[in-house]
Amino acid sequence: MKVLRLALAFLRERSTRTALTTVAIAAAVCMVIWVTSSYEALHKTYDEFSNLALGRYELTIAPISADENDFASADVMQPLLDDPAVATVDPMWAKRIAIQTPNLPPAVHAVRPGPGDGPRGLLPSLMFMATDAEQSPFDVSVGHWLSPETESPQAVLRADVAKRRQLHVGDWLNIERPRPGEDGQDLVAFQIVGLLDAPKPPTMNAGSIPMLTPSFGEAFIHIAQAEEILGETFRISLLGVSINKEADITKFRFGWAPRLSSYKTPLQFQEAYEIEEALDQASEAENVKLQSYAATGVAMLVAMLVTFCSLSMGVTERTRQYAVLRAIAFTKWQIVLLIVIEGLVIGAMGLIAGILVGWGLLQIVEQLFGSLLHHGILLGGRNLTLAMLASLGGAFLASLFPAYKSTCVKPLDAVAPLHQTQISRSPGWFRLMLGLSLIAVNPLLTFVFPPNENSVGLAMAIGFLCSSVGFFVIAPSIVVWVDRYVGPTFARWLRIDPKLLTSQITSHLWRTVGAAIAMAFGLGLFVGIQVWGFTMLESFIPGSWTPDAIVVLRPGLKPEDAEHLANHPDVDPQRCLPLVVEQPRLVEDLTHSAERPSIIRQDNVVIVGLDPAQAFLGDHPLLTLEWVAGDPRDAVKQMQNGGACIVPDHFIEETGLKLGDSISVSPPRNAGNKVSYEIAGVVKLPGWHWQTKLTGLRTRTHRAAALVLADYDSV
Repeated sequence: MKVLRLALAFLRERSTRTALTTVAIAAAVCMVIWVTSSYEALHKTYDEFSNLALGRYELTIAPISADENDFASADVMQPLLDDPAVATVDPMWAKRIAIQTPNLPPAVHAVRPGPGDGPRGLLPSLMFMATDAEQSPFDVSVGHWLSPETESPQAVLRADVAKRRQLHVGDWLNIERPRPGEDGQDLVAFQIVGLLDAPKPPTMNAGSIPMLTPSFGEAFIHIAQAEEILGETFRISLLGVSINKEADITKFRFGWAPRLSSYKTPLQFQEAYEIEEALDQASEAENVKLQSYAATGVAMLVAMLVTFCSLSMGVTERTRQYAVLRAIAFTKWQIVLLIVIEGLVIGAMGLIAGILVGWGLLQIVEQLFGSLLHHGILLGGRNLTLAMLASLGGAFLASLFPAYKSTCVKPLDAVAPLHQTQISRSPGWFRLMLGLSLIAVNPLLTFVFPPNENSVGLAMAIGFLCSSVGFFVIAPSIVVWVDRYVGPTFARWLRIDPKLLTSQITSHLWRTVGAAIAMAFGLGLFVGIQVWGFTMLESFIPGSWTPDAIVVLRPGLKPEDAEHLANHPDVDPQRCLPLVVEQPRLVEDLTHSAERPSIIRQDNVVIVGLDPAQAFLGDHPLLTLEWVAGDPRDAVKQMQNGGACIVPDHFIEETGLKLGDSISVSPPRNAGNKVSYEIAGVVKLPGWHWQTKLTGLRTRTHRAAALVLADYDSV
């Protein structure tokens, strides 16, 4: 207890230094809270979203078109089941069926239906999913899943559908069944036996890809009962696929994609909305998780260094006090405990202040920009644990060296004259070369010997550790060099004696090193965040090459109908062209997407057909492009002859192709008909990814490897 009281007294004695150190640690804790709170929110959203959106299925398969009359072939079932990566495959039949919802028992099935009396604004029908799956695709919140033993009509509803229609487990749902050969319908009453905790399907807009997933089902019934009601044989609208835990889902998806497109009705994995977003959320959550750990490591170093500077100064200033304490009251280990307690108290104050300030800032941001925060604001156990690790862990580590230094104080030092520690002013070439060698490890692991996907975490840890130790090793040499060559200049500017500056910098070398490294980490982190943020953002900002607007025409309109737009007074008729868009799969996996997919490492491209002369030539072409390879006039001539295209430069870098090479694509509705395009030009298309995402140009799947430009007729 006396050690604690003395530690608090020492901190109060240097209140300004203690306050500044606490503020520095609080700032580090704020950074940890800020980064880790985003991970908490993202991880929570991912858990809820991925588990609900797909239920127990990792993937679903459906026809590549949005035509409700297209169905999957039953021939795909057995090859999928034979794949060792597949655990189960559940076929489902999606059909909208008329209903009535009075809560009546199934006494009579031949009553002519009357008008519905449900809540206003509801359709008199539901999207039914017919399935014989043994397990429910989503968690059952109330009741139970469809029982395979019973022959009585049963139905399971989505919980949100039941709530809107004021239905509960045990109520009856009357389904309209057409009378064979007669006008009118009969009513078949289905008892509601369960409610599913499933999400509502996403809202469709101009840029949406109309995909079918299990969450589109509003009610689930047995296949036999669906056949009886509709008078039709079962057809497969989609397949729910569960993957074994040890299987690689990425390799499975990209390995099966070409096979799915080869069936009579081309199929594809449902990569839009729920599925692709859920997989993206998983990857994003892992990235933010790594960021939170990296931020904690940086914050711990900052906290450790500022605490080290503060405690180191205290040990130097209190040498005689410690000597007196050693002579009359304290043991060596009590002195050690005294300094450790000082460090932990500073760390605790910084932790409390950082949590309060960090949480307050998050609340302010939520109030100002709540509508933009898709994941919301959360502060959970992980945030607090990492914040404690950064502040208390850093403070504890920082106290070890000053504590060890205090053990070297002898009782006789109380009467000995104080002296400054003299060190050599030599640059320390060995230490300098060792530090530079350690710093070089990270660039070598990143660019010269890039790790594979399995060892990237280990490479990051080794690179971070070597860089940190390397900068720490060369820091004393830099301090000595600056003091020797830069210090005199500053001394002349400030009109002070250079020896006075030296007595504060080089003579207290490790204190100076700690302060310099702390500032370097803080400024380095700031620069890193700015560079990283703007580098990521830059590629998504549409460049000047993009049209002012892209108008999506309704199905059935003809290209000549676009002339009405060209005649609008606010439209330049010379720069208004009809486009035709398709998203075919590459015959060869040129981007190696099956090995490691990314934003642009995909197995398909978006190909846009247009009039090349009006698009690229003239004084005011529609697209003003920056050409990396090829000539606009030659490229236009090749495109007018057919079978030529223009590709973006990143596609060339990713695939290793060059001007004059060809790419082959497989038309989505005619997979056996391979179509080849010769690369007639390479251009820069900054922002193409964002442009295609929001304008409906991705007609088939959620992602594409590139935006390819070709002539209108061939596309």
